[in-house]
Amino acid sequence: MESKIKRIQKDIIKWYNEKWEKGLNKYPWRIGKKNPYQILIAEILLQHTTAKAVKENKSYQIFLEKFPTINELKSATLNELEEIFKPLGLYNQKSKRILSFINKLVNIFEGIIPNKKEDLLSLPGIGEYIANAILTFSYGQNEVPLDNNLKRIAFNVWNIKKKKDLIKFYKKLANSNPKKIYWALFDIGRFHCRKPIPNCDNCPLNQYCMEKK
Repeated sequence: MESKIKRIQKDIIKWYNEKWEKGLNKYPWRIGKKNPYQILIAEILLQHTTAKAVKENKSYQIFLEKFPTINELKSATLNELEEIFKPLGLYNQKSKRILSFINKLVNIFEGIIPNKKEDLLSLPGIGEYIANAILTFSYGQNEVPLDNNLKRIAFNVWNIKKKKDLIKFYKKLANSNPKKIYWALFDIGRFHCRKPIPNCDNCPLNQYCMEKK
């Protein structure tokens, strides 16, 4: 099993790097080392919209240019945030979410985004997915950012359905490079293992897929 996991890891990373070279998954929040604040903002923008939309309308870059740090963000108004988020939809909801946690972040954690899950989850509007994304993509921990892509891939490819089994499997699969492997899995969900009709051609998980057997 261990050797099989290593083969899958190698195939996933090879596929991811090929897409990166072609610019198909070169999103601004993946370029360079991102601090927890930059990852947090990216994840809020990405909720209920596509990575392609956030990239094309430059909402992420615009936001960080106007509010490069938590210090600037703490004085933001609802209208200022809504203006940036309007092209993405649900702009009122996303704006209010940011304002709801910023005060506690400043008052309780002195403006420092925590590196422990329980502390992140204590912030209003921060759920398990965003907490795990921050811990994985910024702090380098292997916490599974379990979204619908990862659930669908686990079910289709390995017939894994229960959440505890999903978490256990993905922690093992991503242990060599959590950041890149989870990002790759998101992209496999976008390009290949997608609903309603999967695109199995050239999928890096094709040879392991239960659906294909």
